[in-house]
Amino acid sequence: MKKLLISFILILLVSVSFSGCKEKKDSGKIRIGITVPLSGNLAFWGDELRRGMQIYTMKENVTDSIQLLFEDNRGIPSDAVTSMRSLIDFYDVQAVVSMLVKLGAPQRDLAEQKKIPLISTYNSSSGFTSGYHFAYQDFATHEWQLPALTDFVYNSLQKRKGVTFCSADDFGKDGQKFFKMNYQKLGGELIDTLLFTPGSTDLRNEITKVMSKNPEFIFLVGQENELITATKQIRERNNDILIVGIGSFESPTVWGAIPVEYQNNLYFVNSFFDKNSDEESESYYNSYINLYQQEPTMPSVYGYSICKYLYVILKETEQKMYHLQLLLIVFK
Repeated sequence: MKKLLISFILILLVSVSFSGCKEKKDSGKIRIGITVPLSGNLAFWGDELRRGMQIYTMKENVTDSIQLLFEDNRGIPSDAVTSMRSLIDFYDVQAVVSMLVKLGAPQRDLAEQKKIPLISTYNSSSGFTSGYHFAYQDFATHEWQLPALTDFVYNSLQKRKGVTFCSADDFGKDGQKFFKMNYQKLGGELIDTLLFTPGSTDLRNEITKVMSKNPEFIFLVGQENELITATKQIRERNNDILIVGIGSFESPTVWGAIPVEYQNNLYFVNSFFDKNSDEESESYYNSYINLYQQEPTMPSVYGYSICKYLYVILKETEQKMYHLQLLLIVFK
């Protein structure tokens, strides 16, 4: 049975300010470029983000004044940069939305060069925006998520010693760092902190080493295929050990590939969507249900909220530029 650790409430309108936003063309619409994986192993995340953004554009007072331009980067970093450049140079977008740290990281320099705001979501890397003026991050970092998870493991599940088993990239290293810091702060003991090579398809040797320490739990972080491989190979060795992780398990690509008999005693951090908090949340929930015959996913909710505040900010920027032009004409 799938088990979720609910730890966040999403706010649908986030306050962000951009400096140097490009003004929209005189007779055009607000143009937002989106470069996300719409094919390949990571397509779930990009497609759900797209669904949420499109639901916002269906609003009666918005639909005629916004244009979303999507590029499929296939989850490949070089394609993420190429598609972002295309959105800026050929479609003259005013802002770019991206996702995942491995795709957003190489896009930051282009955002600085072109002076175009880059909003990166489903990117939990701490320090992603450091040193950049045009890179923004809209997601709960490991630094924010993992105090809730370590508290759950230590206090609710009463687990006192475990191991971290994470991919040796920024995503995994950040997860290991903040899990370790918060778990040890509570008094827990980490008897091993092992990193594995990203993209590994056979982790049995590493898992044998980890399991030899007799941990009470394993904290697991990796990309989708890595999670599938690691979970299966951990369960082949010990079907009962507690596995904890973060929201990457939400993807049906991951969850659907983990046999039902391996899903017990597996917890991961997820966000809480409260459809009863206000009218807009309820309206979004109902719109998604009607369109897709399933409950909204968290990537779709992030897509909706990001589209909303970008539209509001860019619309306000357009109005300010218009008033500035009038002043220049008056005082010319």
